[in-house]
Amino acid sequence: MTNVGKIIYGFCNGFFGRDDYDDKIIVFETDKAICCTYVDNRYKGVLVTANFESAKEKQEYINEWCVDYHEY
Repeated sequence: MTNVGKIIYGFCNGFFGRDDYDDKIIVFETDKAICCTYVDNRYKGVLVTANFESAKEKQEYINEWCVDYHEY
């Protein structure tokens, strides 16, 4: 399953820094890492990465982060 193109929302368990609450879009992934770019803000276009212990862990986090709490 590919996650490229998915938007991840908010803090993301601190994987992108303790002060990062901005939304990001996944632009590249490997079995245990993702590369994202910011969707919209002063950092738009900047790339950030997150590394995981396993492919399973990566997918579990992505599934959690893709829930947009603004929809409720």
